[in-house]
Amino acid sequence: MAIASRQSALMPALALCAGIAVLSAQDAILKAISGDYPVHEAVAMRTIGALPVMALLVRRAGGLSTPRGERRWLTLRGAVMLVSYTAFYLSLPSMPLASAIALWFVAPLLVVALSAPITGEHVPRAVWASVGVGFLGVLVMLRPGGGLLSWAVALPFVAAISYAVAQLMARRLRGSTSVEMAFHQTIVYGVGAGMLALVLAPFAGAFEGDPSLDFLLRAWALPAGLDLALLLLCGPIAAIGTTLLCHAYRIGGGAVGPYEYTNLIWATLWGLVFWHEVPDVGAAIGAVLIVGSGLFAATRNAA
Repeated sequence: MAIASRQSALMPALALCAGIAVLSAQDAILKAISGDYPVHEAVAMRTIGALPVMALLVRRAGGLSTPRGERRWLTLRGAVMLVSYTAFYLSLPSMPLASAIALWFVAPLLVVALSAPITGEHVPRAVWASVGVGFLGVLVMLRPGGGLLSWAVALPFVAAISYAVAQLMARRLRGSTSVEMAFHQTIVYGVGAGMLALVLAPFAGAFEGDPSLDFLLRAWALPAGLDLALLLLCGPIAAIGTTLLCHAYRIGGGAVGPYEYTNLIWATLWGLVFWHEVPDVGAAIGAVLIVGSGLFAATRNAA
């Protein structure tokens, strides 16, 4: 019985870690192209690249059988995720990838904290204490980037709040499969990107000089060669990663949230390889606090 319980707790954790590893490649790609294309064009290209993969996943799952009463909630969840996605990637031109991830790391803490009021899950006191330690780790990690005074610093926090709410909404959608949630999210992203492009088109180039606003308001440009391939590659990356995350939160609930801290490993790796960003001692200490508290929260909450 104990072995079966451990296996049932392990599967959603592994699914989430795999999803985070896959999606981390998208972080690096969008940071790399953020100086050349607008964020809504990146989202649109991501949707185009994701549709063939999502169609295959839907076919393998036997089609869509979403309960009528959940379709509206799936659309709402997709819109909340679009806010999270856009806000996070708008922050990347204004700060190092590791700093943006560190600020965004309030999301796993919020998943644990909000699991009680949103899903009715019991959160032990020891887990609340570990959440506090994890947040302390975030503050320690921010010390190396203490000079980040731009308004864009708020964007990862907006992304984190939206993300936490959306992932806990997935726990409520018991009649929808992980593939259905990912499919609806992909469609909402495409429609939302088109609407955003139309609304913002008259303001193209209005805030040149601010990296994040420029990423939002830049005019569309036809990508070619490697840029086109990378933008389209974000589609399969997002489709696979999103499906894994939806599956993890659907079967594991808020207890798997702290495993999102594994993104810290990938953010550090991509930052080191592509932008030569070397974490200092303070960043390493913060990482230890964050990962340690997250793993403790996950194990105690699942016990």
